[in-house]
Order: sequence, then C-alpha cells, then structure tokens
Amino acid sequence: EEQVEDVENEMQKVQSRLKTLNEYSREETPSANTLSSIFPDEMLSDLINLVAKSGHTGIMTIANDFSADNPGRVSKRLICSQIEEVARKEKKEEEGDTRAVWHILPEFVSLIDVETLRYLRKAKADKLDERKPGNHKKTGNDTEDVLGEGKSAGALGPEGEFAPFPDYDGSEEPRENKKAFTHFCNGTRREVKASLDPIHRKDKSRVNRILKDQWFALSEEDMLIWKTWENWDAKRYAHDLSVFELVKKNREKKRRVDHDRSLDNGSSSGISIPKKQKSDTTGDATNGAP
Repeated sequence: EEQVEDVENEMQKVQSRLKTLNEYSREETPSANTLSSIFPDEMLSDLINLVAKSGHTGIMTIANDFSADNPGRVSKRLICSQIEEVARKEKKEEEGDTRAVWHILPEFVSLIDVETLRYLRKAKADKLDERKPGNHKKTGNDTEDVLGEGKSAGALGPEGEFAPFPDYDGSEEPRENKKAFTHFCNGTRREVKASLDPIHRKDKSRVNRILKDQWFALSEEDMLIWKTWENWDAKRYAHDLSVFELVKKNREKKRRVDHDRSLDNGSSSGISIPKKQKSDTTGDATNGAP
C-alpha cells in the first residue's frame, strides 16, 4: 500500500504541473472568452474529474457547474454532449451502487487524477460497507417520517431521472418555489456576465435584458428543461412544507409533554405552597382596645 501511495503522490505532482501549464495556456489563448464549437482537449480532464465525483447528479446540473467554472468557454449543450461521450450513468452493484451513478468509460479513465481516484476508492468502500447486514442506520429524522424509512426526497429532473431535493431540517420556513424563468436566470447569469466587458458586468439592466432576450430565443426543447425544473421545485417546496409542518407539530407536542411533566414533578415532590392566613379583624380590634 505504501508503494501505491508513493506512486500516486508522484502522479499527483506531474498532474499538478500539467494542470498549471493548461491554465497558463488558457490565459495566453486570445479566444478564451469565445464559445467554442468543439470541446477543447485541455478542458477534458477537468470535465471527467467533475463527472466522476458527481454521483447521481443530473447531466444538466453538471453542465451548469462546469459552465460556471469555465464561463464563456463552451456551451452547455456541448458540455452535455461531451459528458455522454466519456461517461455512462448506470447502477453497478459490484461497486456498491444503490442507484444509477456516473461511471467514466474505460478509454477515458487515464484522465482521472489521483485526488479523484482516492475519492472514488473511499466512496466505493463506504457504499460496500453500508450494504453489509446490520450496518444500515435509521436516521429517525422528520424527512424520513414524511417519506417512510429508507426513502429519499426528490422528483424527476429534466433528464427523466430522479433528482434529490437539498437537505432540509424544517427549522425555518422553506424557500418558496421559483418559476422557470427564474431558474433559467440563476443558471445562466454568470455565463452572461462572463461574456461582457468588465465595465458592463455590474450593469444589472443590461444583464437582465440579455437574459430576457435569451429566454425568449430558447427552443421548445431547451425551454422544457427549465419548465421541468419549475415542476421539480414546486414538488421540493411541497415536500419541505410538509417537513416544516411536522417539525412544528412535534415541537409543540414536546413542549406540552415537558410542561405536563414539570407539573407532575412538582406535585409528586410533596412541596406545597402555604395558604395565606386570614387576618382576625375581631381579635385585632379587641387587642387594640384601651
């Protein structure tokens, strides 16, 4: 194991140098802010490592994250196309998968860096360990009470696959669901700003105008993606609201139980509050007579 770790450490040093050279190459490229029609080779390793660690995340979410990290370089459509060329989303029981997750195709595994390899190795060990009899632990949280034991919260995303909801504990009121246009703006604003000159990036009216124009220029297929996220978010809000109401109900129930218990403890302790004595007005009058 020590020899393997030493080799991996050396590989990591080499990969780090190559990454630095790639970054330098990007800075020297004059067309760095121009959308490419072909996926750049120097960006392929970064995309593969992102996909490898994305688990069951939807392809559009991965594309949005990659586009945000590389603004103005490649279109999200091209990123999605490249993801489908280098990886497959499938359930491999021998890897400990309990649902379909992203796996890099064998011909592209050599582009996975050491850090990602270690991450995947640990994730596989954890998943296999979780599947051993007696290792599943019931969380006992309110989300599980709403859904049932062993079920996770989520709904179908744009790719027609299960997209989980973000963790929510019900301690505060849930975020209200957003319309398709708002989701589009949130997912595209950074890319739009990156396409502008630095002096115009803080011009909100200009950015919003571009976003609006791009929204109305979307094809039916692309607009359906954001409509699907709107439906997903509506289901997320309904779920979170159920959790919030349950947490609120359980909190009130616990408050009543604690109150009743404090009353019971007070009465069983034998401590009684002395009654106020009545004043003897007759006696006082007699005692005060001359």
